[in-house]
Formats: sequence, structure tokens, C-alpha cells
Amino acid sequence: MEAYIVEEPGGNFRKTDLPHPNLRPNHVLVRIKASGVNPLDTKIRAGKASHAKQSLPAVLGVDMAGIVEEIGPGVTAFSRGDEVYGMVGGVGGLQGTLAEFIGVDTDLLAHKPKNLRCGRRPPFRWWRSQPGRPWSIVPKSALVRQCLFTLARAALVTLRSS
Repeated sequence: MEAYIVEEPGGNFRKTDLPHPNLRPNHVLVRIKASGVNPLDTKIRAGKASHAKQSLPAVLGVDMAGIVEEIGPGVTAFSRGDEVYGMVGGVGGLQGTLAEFIGVDTDLLAHKPKNLRCGRRPPFRWWRSQPGRPWSIVPKSALVRQCLFTLARAALVTLRSS
């Protein structure tokens, strides 16, 4: 499976191939449909989150939404094809969510509400006008704009507000 790892504090994310996770009792295999980088991931990547107990190299990512692909022994609350979400990894030595698949303890999962969709259009637009030109972000709220600018600056992306 494809995954993104960080090998050293302050290092870049590197795409790599890893074996599929093995299922343990009370675990399910989830195909990740949506994942993100939250502030804790940023601190782990910077080497400033010893409380997270996640040594590098590691696949980071705490949050995800996806679809249950396989059921491990003893699982009764979830079925193949269930849409799920949760804060499921990326700390304490667990594989993170910046990957195609993750083996998840069912105690860390919830069924996705039926009125939500994975892959829903985000509350902003962004595009690149021409190669080498800045990205534009047009959010629907100031809070979203501030979060996007903070993440983009951390990724060393040049931005302009519209």
C-alpha cells in the first residue's frame, strides 16, 4: 500500500510502499478515503511532541474517514462496507492515517452519520493560476482561511489572499 512517512524531525513527507496491516482481534482494516494533518501531526513532525510517543520514522496522521474492507476476529459492531471515521493512529507507535489502509481497533471507530459524505467539497476553493505563480485560496470563513494559510506556510507554499 502507498503511505507517506517522515523519517526525521523536520523532515519532508516521503511516499513509500508498505505492507498491508495485519488484522488483530477486535480490529478492522479500513480503506482510507479522507485524512488530514492536524496540529499534533505537525508537532510530531517537528520533533516537539514527546507526549505523543511516536518515534520517527513513522506514518503520521491521527484523523481519518474510510470504508471497512476486512473484519478481524471478535468484531461484531462493524461489517464490510461500513463507512467509518475516527482518531485512530499516528501516536503511541501506531501507524498513522496518511496511507491507503489502516488496521484499527474498533474502540477507536464510529459509524459515519448517513447525512455526511466522504469527498464532499471543502468550504473553500483553491487553484494555481500559472506554473510558478502563487496559489489562491478563497474560503467561506476567516477561520478556515487562517487555518489554510497556517498549513500552507508550514508546507512552504506561496499564497495570496483573494
